[in-house]
Amino acid sequence: MKIRTKITFSIGSLLAVIIILGCFAAHITGNMKKNTENILADNYNSLKYAQLMLTALNTFGDDSIASLNNFATNLNLQKNNITEEYEGKITGELEKQFEKFKEEKSEKNLIELSETINKIILLNGDAIQHKSIIATESANESLVWIIAIAVLSSFIAIAMLVLFPKSFTRPIKKLVEGIIEI
Repeated sequence: MKIRTKITFSIGSLLAVIIILGCFAAHITGNMKKNTENILADNYNSLKYAQLMLTALNTFGDDSIASLNNFATNLNLQKNNITEEYEGKITGELEKQFEKFKEEKSEKNLIELSETINKIILLNGDAIQHKSIIATESANESLVWIIAIAVLSSFIAIAMLVLFPKSFTRPIKKLVEGIIEI
C-alpha cells in the first residue's frame, strides 16, 4: 500500500469516527430536547387550564357570569388538550358536573367541581414527574453511549498514532538499508 493511500485511509477513518460521534451526539440531544418539550407543553397547559378553572370557581361570588364564562372557556381548552390515559374521562366528568353546577349553584356542586379539577391537576402533575424520570433515564443512557463511542474513537486514534508513524518509517528504513548496501 502506498504511503499516500495509508495517510488518506488513516485520516479518513479518524474523520469518519469523529463525524459518527458528532451525529450521534446531535441526534441524542435532539431527542432529549423533544422529550423535554413534550413534558412541558401539554401537561403544563392542562395544569394551567385547571388552575384557571379553580380561580373562576373561587371568584364565582364576585362576578358569576364572568366566572362561568371563564370556567367554560378553560374547560373547552382542556377538552382539546387530553394527553393522559384517564384525562378524557375526568374531563368528561368535569363537564357533566359543570352543567349540573350551572343548573344548581350549590356548595356541594362547587366542591365536586373543585375535587374533579384537582384530579386533573394530580394526573398531569404525576405525568410530568413520570416523563421527567424517563427523560432523565434517556439522558443517562445517551451519556453512556456517547462516552462509549468517545472511548472507541480514542482507541482508534491511539492505534492510528502508533501504527501511522510505522507505516512511514518502514519504507524509509528499507530505503536507508538499500542505500547502505550500495
